[in-house]
Amino acid sequence: MNLKNIIRKVDITENIVQSFTGDQLFLINKTFAGIQHHVLDSFGFDNPNLTTNDIVDEIFNISTDFEAGVASFETSPFKRNINPRHKKISQTI
Repeated sequence: MNLKNIIRKVDITENIVQSFTGDQLFLINKTFAGIQHHVLDSFGFDNPNLTTNDIVDEIFNISTDFEAGVASFETSPFKRNINPRHKKISQTI
């Protein structure tokens, strides 16, 4: 989990990490690209109006959606679009 892409303050990032169990951290790490995209789009980088609890709740809710299958990289707006040109180039190499 690379929380410094969401929030700058080290003490807040440490508190966020300590708020989750090992299993939760595994799931969050697995889906962090989508979580990061959602948080940045919804709240922006280093939003001073968000508390540690707000961020923990948001990360938990998004990761729970991924776990429940409500959201996935294949069907979610978090999925990165692959440029067909890049795909073609990689296939010819």
